[in-house]
Amino acid sequence: MTVSLTGANGLFDSGAWGGLAAMLEDFDALRGGTASARVLAGASLKTRANNLVTNLGVGSPAVAELRNVLNDLENLKTQIANFETQKIIDAARKILIRRVQDDNPQAAKTEAAALKELFRQMTASSASVQASTVTAGAQANIDSPTGNPAIVVSVKDPAGNTLEYALAEDIVFECVQDSYANYNTIPANEELWQISGEAAVDRFSQDWPKGSGGAISQYAVDYTNSYSGSQPNVFYNGGFSTFTTANYPDNWVIAVGAAGTNFFDGAGSGYLGSGALEIRGDGGGTASQIYQPFYTSPSTTAGAGGSPFAPKGKSDIAFAIPMKRSAGLVAGVIALELVNAAGAVIADDAGTNNTTSVAFGDLTTSYAVQKFVYRIPSVLPTGVRFQFRITTAFTNAQSMFMQAGATPPLAIYPGGPRVAVFAGSTRSKKTDKLLVNITVTHGKFQKFLKRVFGVEVLDLRAPTSGSPTVSDTLVT
Repeated sequence: MTVSLTGANGLFDSGAWGGLAAMLEDFDALRGGTASARVLAGASLKTRANNLVTNLGVGSPAVAELRNVLNDLENLKTQIANFETQKIIDAARKILIRRVQDDNPQAAKTEAAALKELFRQMTASSASVQASTVTAGAQANIDSPTGNPAIVVSVKDPAGNTLEYALAEDIVFECVQDSYANYNTIPANEELWQISGEAAVDRFSQDWPKGSGGAISQYAVDYTNSYSGSQPNVFYNGGFSTFTTANYPDNWVIAVGAAGTNFFDGAGSGYLGSGALEIRGDGGGTASQIYQPFYTSPSTTAGAGGSPFAPKGKSDIAFAIPMKRSAGLVAGVIALELVNAAGAVIADDAGTNNTTSVAFGDLTTSYAVQKFVYRIPSVLPTGVRFQFRITTAFTNAQSMFMQAGATPPLAIYPGGPRVAVFAGSTRSKKTDKLLVNITVTHGKFQKFLKRVFGVEVLDLRAPTSGSPTVSDTLVT
């Protein structure tokens, strides 16, 4: 026996959650929030009063009385909203627990236990609600910042699922400590950033959902640090500044190709600092390949060592790889990959391969930072490595240059975007600001579950699909 989802007595039907979700939408619209399918924006009591004031004209004796009505409405709005919205939310909670208990009694009669059982049953029966779509825009400057950091934002969780309970807002990154002479409080290229979402509104408000109110602090990652720094670069010799053996970077392993033929010390060609790895075409079509193993003790011996960073199952890593090409490079593609000890690309729990291709045409003779987030599956693979691998031969005697930075990203708030900041080629200065816009199109039931139950705080997630078995049309 399972909880009925749709149809007569269905939990999501218009006679239960579907109807309650519609009531919340209508109630918000009547109080001046976004128009619903059943209540137009002009039906808002506040909108109607404002329209009357405009139509009557400022000199009308009725205007003063209407303004009093508006004031009364504003004063009553919060009280009414909290009372009525809370009643709808309480009804939704009671229906959930009753339906689940009737079907499969739980030891703990809690919302969390009931939701967990409901989602388990939905997953087992391949049932789903409409997925929300979440997108992170490109980083943008606010005014004219001094520095040019690289900001990595992921809208997927460590398992590779879209963060469907995220909120639409601008996330602002503000440098609050720098290394310039006026302040000089932290090391160069390790600036402290305050990362903030927009102001939150109460879930009872007709303006919900709005900002997250989320705020965290994070230091920038310095590419030249070797598994060190305020926010450690998980690579060892990611700045490619150390070549104990000529043209063979310390703590990296050449798997295909040779030092001095395909790999070179790119000193003087760096992005941050002077160091860089140069990978050069040899005219013979060599698919050059070099990697750094994690959870490996550093060494100065060529072909040995790695990074002591210990990856964990079901975790994510933000990468920033500054790259440029020589002027004559007119052919070539390189893959930036997370692989196992056998060299096979690792896929996350959602089945997405951790690989990114960069073609010669994607680069110029000036550095650009390639940004992405890779996710390690729940079952930790043996011998996790990051590698550069040529998949299309480079033009003979022409090159790509690169450095490597990576760090675990942080969530701005529970269920929210995961972020990391990497130092720029120009140091950031206190008060520098940038932003990333997050856009969200909520599935109606996903929005309902967030508002009523706070599923993201409970670390629960409803099964979703772009073609769901439980349609949003039931919200009516």
